[in-house]
Amino acid sequence: DSDPFRWTNPVSRFDVNNNGDIDPLDVLMVINEINRRGSRELDPLTDLTPPYLDANPDGSIDPLDVLVIVNEINRRN
Repeated sequence: DSDPFRWTNPVSRFDVNNNGDIDPLDVLMVINEINRRGSRELDPLTDLTPPYLDANPDGSIDPLDVLVIVNEINRRN
């Protein structure tokens, strides 16, 4: 299945850890995963959810996911 939305929170795409808040921890989780395993296309067999790492539902994890979450936090403040 190649549904890119599988790695995006269905309630709020910016809420990576699915705790109901959009905050710096969501950003940190994506950054830590990129640092740990690199930017990449997400794999349905190994990249399980949550966390919902793909904030811009394109089926990959990369700095753009970080940017859209930071922009959303700034927009809300």
